[in-house]
Formats: sequence, structure tokens, C-alpha cells
Amino acid sequence: LYTTCLGRESEEAGLEYWSKELANLRVSGTEAAYGFFFSPEFTNKNLSNEDYVTSLYETFMGRAPEAAGFEYWVGQLNSGATRESVFFGFSGAPEFAGICADSGIIV
Repeated sequence: LYTTCLGRESEEAGLEYWSKELANLRVSGTEAAYGFFFSPEFTNKNLSNEDYVTSLYETFMGRAPEAAGFEYWVGQLNSGATRESVFFGFSGAPEFAGICADSGIIV
């Protein structure tokens, strides 16, 4: 989340906090990601819709977007969908559920 969402290395206290919360199942992967994507640090980046969608792909799926999905999600945003609704579209993806399961955290 620090590198893919915020584009920086983590600070020790933050990494320790989020790691413990996830490991102890006090927060889900979705809740942790929400905390990053809707933090002032992220929102102050003022990303374009294209960059926002790319960040969601990199964070939730661990990969670059494929053309059809990228066009769909950017189109949703350009048509008035909120960033929050698109975020939840990604957090509900089977790919993200697999990544969470592989990491031992809840979706």
C-alpha cells in the first residue's frame, strides 16, 4: 500500500501499525486500502482518472491494467461514478480476494 498507493517507502510506525492490524484481523485488506486511498496524502495527489484507475490496478491486482478494464473504469469515472464506488469495485474483485488469501488477511 505504501509503495503502490502512496508511491513511497513506509515509515516504521505506520508499517508496524498496519501490519499488526492486518495480521490480527482487526482490519480487512479493503479497510486498510481504504485508509490509504482516501487519506489526505493520497487525495492531495489530485490524480487524473486514468492515474487513479492505474493505481487501483497496481494495488488491488498487483499488475498493470488491461485495456478493456482500464477503459471501462475510466469511463465510469468520466460518466460521474465516484472514486469511492470504483474503489469498492476493485476491492470486490476475485483477484484481490486471492491476494488477501495468499497473505493470510481477510478481504
